[in-house]
Amino acid sequence: MSEKVGAVATVFEKQKSSSYEMIKSFRTHNQNSSIVIITDGVVSNIDELCSEFNCKHYKSNKKIGYPGSAEINIPLNYLYRFFEASLQIEEKYFINLEPDCFVTGNITIPYVDYDCIINQDSTLQWIYYFYGNNKIRSRVIPEMIRFYKNYGVHKEPMHDKIMGGGGDVYNTKFAHTIYHEWNTFRDRALDIKKIYDLYCIDFVWVQDYIVSLQIPFYGTSKYGGISSEYMKNLTDLNLKDRVFHPYKKYYNNFV
Repeated sequence: MSEKVGAVATVFEKQKSSSYEMIKSFRTHNQNSSIVIITDGVVSNIDELCSEFNCKHYKSNKKIGYPGSAEINIPLNYLYRFFEASLQIEEKYFINLEPDCFVTGNITIPYVDYDCIINQDSTLQWIYYFYGNNKIRSRVIPEMIRFYKNYGVHKEPMHDKIMGGGGDVYNTKFAHTIYHEWNTFRDRALDIKKIYDLYCIDFVWVQDYIVSLQIPFYGTSKYGGISSEYMKNLTDLNLKDRVFHPYKKYYNNFV
């Protein structure tokens, strides 16, 4: 028995052709799943797109721009909108669709009796991303470990790998938890930025990076946490054969 997966899809006016193909590809293979569309500012003919593919529209005319910036409030604003849009998802899980995603098959999650967070590259441990530069890593990682310990959170081992981003599957409960505790999530993100500011020049913050660094705070079943014992029993988590991100060859044809 499997759980169907919904989708939160981001549509930009300048990338509308890519967004159209991205949503079409998901709907073709997931005909009964809910789709919630986020638009960045005004997007022309959005009602027609929603009608054609049976999508809900999270209405917001506020233009945020690309959700990656040295100014962390830009991706934070994007995240707030993303998690608020997820309130309209009907399924226990949803995929994060961005304009350079392309779906080639049905997406389901094996049924479980409790909640867990899953992404397309799941391992048996939580995964974190501290940036690839060795100088930054050597300085930031110890500070981040101290940061987690100050909150009474500590996980071993620490993996140098990212969680989140286009094409990943979110636990809907996890998304709702962040939304309903937004002030706490935002304040922690700003505290983490202070650590990076000590060592990083022109560091670019992106929405999935911000989420990945806060995963340790949600590592219990109460918040949609993961179970390594459960993970050992999952055999169909890798979505790379069905979700391509970034699918550059296809994406470049439709920007």
